[in-house]
Amino acid sequence: MPDKLKNIAIFAVFALFALFGWLNRDFGLVDEFLGFGSRVFDEWRIISFIISLIFLIGIAYAITRLNIFLSKVRRVRKAAEIKVFNIKKIPEETRAMRWEAVMSHLNSENQGDWKLAIMEADNIYDDLFAKMGYPGKGLGERLKYVDVSGFKALNDVWEAHKFRNRMVHEAATHQIDQEEARRVIGLFENGLRELGYL
Repeated sequence: MPDKLKNIAIFAVFALFALFGWLNRDFGLVDEFLGFGSRVFDEWRIISFIISLIFLIGIAYAITRLNIFLSKVRRVRKAAEIKVFNIKKIPEETRAMRWEAVMSHLNSENQGDWKLAIMEADNIYDDLFAKMGYPGKGLGERLKYVDVSGFKALNDVWEAHKFRNRMVHEAATHQIDQEEARRVIGLFENGLRELGYL
């Protein structure tokens, strides 16, 4: 719908310019109607061109802003359509087992296990938000649809997810210590407790 509206607006602007030019060139109606000499009309033509150009830029800007606004509205509507998912439908044993695996890796003495703990905690969120109906191909895309007013730990989860992404993309050079891993897991844990997963 917004693309159709944009196309109609652009067509209308060009049609008005074409009609004005055709009437003036072929019939000289503007000169006759205004009763001015050609020199005065030339000055008006320059002024009207500048004003028309300003309005055209304004219309293009307004259409761009409208499209941005409508995309935000669509995103909010999509988030509002997310089905209510009861986390308790996931068996408590399954939830406990997944979190115990995270904590087991975290309590290891091996840095690779700490990284694995962070990736597993991130996967828990990805699976959880997918079951809740949030759209997207990964946790990063799904988090964009989560409303911060309904999930106070959203910023913590975002921070932990961004850390996980840096860790994965810079795997060869990204070193972490156990204290840092505990901090990131703590951020993930805050959200899981708020959601009732833990």
